[in-house]
Amino acid sequence: TRIIAFANHYKISLDYIFELSSRNNYVPLTINPKTISENLLRLRKANNMTQQEVSRRLNISTGTYCDYENGKNLIKTNALYGLTTIYKPFSLDKIFKK
Repeated sequence: TRIIAFANHYKISLDYIFELSSRNNYVPLTINPKTISENLLRLRKANNMTQQEVSRRLNISTGTYCDYENGKNLIKTNALYGLTTIYKPFSLDKIFKK
């Protein structure tokens, strides 16, 4: 949540902050747990991975990742950034967009 506030305050895209893009394609981001959880689920299924595989690669419990996908908890910044090592190409900004 702080990283979203930071990005919105300075009008910087998350992809630019984390050097996933060399261009700042800023669009205001909102924190909508339902949107985030739906996008996490869609992304995982598009990459034919299980929750266990993703959680193992993020070094978090399967229950924690399951909570992210079910919208029970917001995904932490370190886990969000960890997704960039799993999925290629990847956009952090798209996780927050409908």
